[in-house]
Amino acid sequence: MPHVGPGVRCRELGVPRYSDFRELLHLPPPSGFDTLTDDPALAAELREVYSDRLEDVDLIVGMFAEKRPRGFAFSDTASVILRHHPELRPALHRVENAFAPWRRSRP
Repeated sequence: MPHVGPGVRCRELGVPRYSDFRELLHLPPPSGFDTLTDDPALAAELREVYSDRLEDVDLIVGMFAEKRPRGFAFSDTASVILRHHPELRPALHRVENAFAPWRRSRP
């Protein structure tokens, strides 16, 4: 495993870009920055940072920018965790952030 230091991006470790990742999960990629996020200022900033190339958006950036379904603390792309690992549902019950430490579930 290569040393992972500050400034290493997911793509440098072989992680697909956001749009590619969604396609691998049979989810449609966004058609533009305005459909990626519901925050117009963030869409403009991402458009500038990625030189208007939506296909270059990194996975983690895209997942955090995504619109969240009503009542969910994380986006559709991140919620595939439960689709592919339903046994984690008890551990994720009432979890607002799937990336924060989880409470232990009882057997």
